[in-house]
Amino acid sequence: GLALITGEKPPHERFPGAEHTYSLEAMMQDGKALQAGTSHNLGTGFAKAANIQYQDKDGQLQFVHTTSWGTSTRMVGALIMTHADDDGMRLPPAVAPSQVVFVPIIREEADQQPVLAFCEAVAKRLRGQRFQGEAVRVKVDARDRKAQDKRWDWVKKGVPLVVEVGPRDVAKDELCWIDRTQIAKKNFEAVDVFVEKVEERLNAIQAGLKAEADRRLADHTRTDIKDPAAFREHFKRKADWLSKPGSAGYVRAYWCGEEESLAPLSDLGVTVRNIPFDQPGAPGVCVLTGKAASLQVIFARAY
Repeated sequence: GLALITGEKPPHERFPGAEHTYSLEAMMQDGKALQAGTSHNLGTGFAKAANIQYQDKDGQLQFVHTTSWGTSTRMVGALIMTHADDDGMRLPPAVAPSQVVFVPIIREEADQQPVLAFCEAVAKRLRGQRFQGEAVRVKVDARDRKAQDKRWDWVKKGVPLVVEVGPRDVAKDELCWIDRTQIAKKNFEAVDVFVEKVEERLNAIQAGLKAEADRRLADHTRTDIKDPAAFREHFKRKADWLSKPGSAGYVRAYWCGEEESLAPLSDLGVTVRNIPFDQPGAPGVCVLTGKAASLQVIFARAY
């Protein structure tokens, strides 16, 4: 973004014929890249084809500049493939439709009204708390289903905080809750404490999931590969993707920008994924051809 704000050419424009495109390249848990959230600067080409014009301040007709934005279902897929575990989804609180879900535990008909009323009262207090500048999103699951089935349902859906409330909890004015990133641990806590700390805990879950993804990216990005032989050897080791940090995933290296240099990579299924904005600022040597190169790029397999 800074390159555009300052009027400098973005890195990809320094390659002849490079497409004016910006995208998020996310590393999935198997070491592959997934392109999502793509935006294209389409210039005036489509405006000329459709004759879309505007009148400028001098009264002259000009063709509009158009863009295309690809934030859609692929972003949902990236979210799932980045943060899910063997028990289902783990939603970052910032995007979770419900950040806290109450699961009432009702074994006797006489327990239903007091337990549900208790859940709704605490839920109301939680909605008065803030997370990232918005009211905490809370749901009370009053469906006529077994409590254990409902709890597991929300675990699979990745709700950050799942709270169980039964008659004994009501009597003690406390809650039993789990953090979706640590589902083996049940926590028991006074209502006042839970309400007071909900923002802190949502922030911790958000930061923890990001840190985990950042570690995966760092562990599986190689910057020490300098020649074609080492490059091919790296991407041939498919079996080690999940077990050995650095054995698969991204390679960040200099590239000369010549399209024909990518042809020998076709059997590996490897392509140039993006051109990072944070460039070293010094010339280097292309990892594929040995020619002089000015930019580093990300090489990876993709879906």
